Formats: sequence, structure tokens, C-alpha cells
Amino acid sequence: MFNAFGEDLGSYHVNIKRGVDAATAKSNAYAVIDEMLADFNRSGLKNLVLSGEDISILRKRGVESLVRYIKDKACHNVVLVAYVRDPVDWCVSSIQQRVKGGEILDDIYANLENSGKGVFRERLGKFLEVSDVDELRVFSFSEAVKSDYGIVGHFLSDIGFPKVGLGSIDYLKANSSGSQLAIEMISFVNEQVPLYLEGKLNPKRYEEDFRPLLRLTGKTFDIGNEKRAVLGKHFKEESEWLSKTFNLKLSNVSDRSVKKLNYNLDSDVKFAELEAAYIQSSFFIKDTFKEFFNREFSRGSIKESTYKKAIKCFTPDVMFRKAYGEVDSSRLTDLYKEIAILLENQGDLQGAQSMMERAAYLRPEGAFILGKLDQYKKLKNVMDSDN
Repeated sequence: MFNAFGEDLGSYHVNIKRGVDAATAKSNAYAVIDEMLADFNRSGLKNLVLSGEDISILRKRGVESLVRYIKDKACHNVVLVAYVRDPVDWCVSSIQQRVKGGEILDDIYANLENSGKGVFRERLGKFLEVSDVDELRVFSFSEAVKSDYGIVGHFLSDIGFPKVGLGSIDYLKANSSGSQLAIEMISFVNEQVPLYLEGKLNPKRYEEDFRPLLRLTGKTFDIGNEKRAVLGKHFKEESEWLSKTFNLKLSNVSDRSVKKLNYNLDSDVKFAELEAAYIQSSFFIKDTFKEFFNREFSRGSIKESTYKKAIKCFTPDVMFRKAYGEVDSSRLTDLYKEIAILLENQGDLQGAQSMMERAAYLRPEGAFILGKLDQYKKLKNVMDSDN
């Protein structure tokens, strides 16, 4: 939706990650939307649901264009449904997303007082001004999530889905909070190997290459007592505006008891998970694992025993040692290459790239290996642009 009706598409994070120029992004977006609306019109169905968080970052004229386009092509009535988090909780969640998007925690914290300043009025206020919107419904996220089937069940009930059928749906939990360890390690990766260089995706990174780290469990990410208190004062006026404008039941952020950050790296580290994350990560990210624990050990954040066990998880041949015993590095490199080619022939480009990256870690000057990695990157860019 944003690529079709947004502005400044060249700096849109999705297009940067996928290496797509603004003109191509807009053309592809309209093609997908037109095909979808045509299918809807042929289906004879009465209701069309469009979901997109980035609709909220469209400017007012973008929202107006989107609504008019849908009305002209398919639907006579347009209802906008929005779920709003408590501003402090939203900001904590937003910090995680910003880290996943390439930012560094220390940089975010340094400018915490300006985080999300005015964002709620900006993103929701414009919907009140778009005359073609027939109805705007705004709900408290924290209240809606308490419904029997979570936020999705609440939404389906609101749009008229029979309650008797809600229990038969398989609900997928996505975009849940990461652990403190996961977010801090991703932030460290961004610091050591930036996601973007000169406005373009770093050749050493690829979209969502941090996924293996998100599988690290432990205490849920939070920013701690002092930072929440800063945000509580910062968002007081916006919380009052949300409550008054949309009659939302939000916490009184100036009076609420803020969470105390109770995080212990020693107790949170699970070595099997660390090893799995190391195996599944690209070799550029692999290099940061040891450095992260070196930093935490130098800061006194972990005990020496924890540090030594963690470091043992970060060896290039850890996966093959488990399966085959000791394997010399030359043979291991060849095994990675062979598996990569096998996966490539089976159409698993992502798996092939992952295996070839492991080969490159052990043989960084290998011409065949580097050539294959370049080939996989180009193929991935073509596939992304086609989608």
C-alpha cells in the first residue's frame, strides 16, 4: 500500500533492503493491487479486508488517494480500523522494530526523549480529516488482546465474523517480542556490520538475516525503570489526547508503576540455542558473536564460566563436528560447497546461500565460492523484484 500511495519511495526501508527503485516499486505495487481488486470483483464477495501497518505512515493525501482508489475500483464504503498501544508500551515495541531495522540501542537511548514525539496525533489525526472514509474505529490494543482469540479474534468479531467460527481458526503468533539477549545481540550486529551503507543495503547483510538470533529465549526485552519514566512524561499529553479523542482506556503514564529491568545474562544464556543461532547465521554475523561476549565479559556482565562456555559455541565447524566428529577445514569447506550446490539444484536459494557463506568463512579467497555468492545475491534481487 505504501509503495502505491506513499512518497519518497527511494528511502522506504523495504525498497532499500530489496534493492528496488521507486518507479519499479510503484509499478509493481499497483499491479498487485489491481489484480487483487479484480479478483475481489469477480468473486462476488461483499467485504474486502486490507491489512497494512504502514498505511499509518502515509501522508494525508496518500490516504485520500488510497481510499478513492478502492472506492473507484471495488468498494462503496471504506471503514478504517486501528489498534492503538499504550504510548510507552508502543515505544518499547518500536525500539525492538528499529533495532531489527538496523539501528543501535545506544543511539536510540541517546535520543530517547524525542522517540515517537507526536507520532500518535500524526498517524491517527489525519484519518479524522479524510472525508471519503465512511467510518473510523479505534481500539485499545491492550484491551483487544485480552479477548478470547486475541487481537485477530477481536478484529474478526468487530467486522461481523460469526463468533461461533472463531474457535476453528488457526491463529499464528507473529512479530512477538524478542528476548533481551536477542535484541542486544542484534543491536551489536548492527554496530559491527551496519545494515545500510550510503543509503543502500550493506552487501554483507540481507533482509531479516537476524532471524536466527530471535530464537534466543529468555526474559522479554524491556528498557528498564528509568527509561520508562522518561517516556511516561514524554507521552503524557498524547495519551490524554488519545483518551479524549477516541475514548480509549489507556494507562495513566504519569502515575503508572514502571517496570524494573531484571535481566541477568548468566541466567538467560542457553548454550544450545546460542550454538544453533551461530550455525544458522551468515558468516558476517557469525564474526560478531564472539565479540559480543568479549564485550559483555569485559563489562563484567557475565561470569567467566558462562563466557568460556559461550565462546566454545562459536567455531566454524561446530555443526559438522557434532555430526561427523573432527573434520579438517579443507574437507569441511568442500562439504559446505557440495551441500550448497545440492540445495541450489533443488531450488532452495536461501539454503544454498547460507551453506556457501559458511564455505566462504573458511575459504574467504575462494573464487568459485565468491562467484556463487554473487550469483545467489543477483538471483535473489531478481526474485524480490518479481514479487
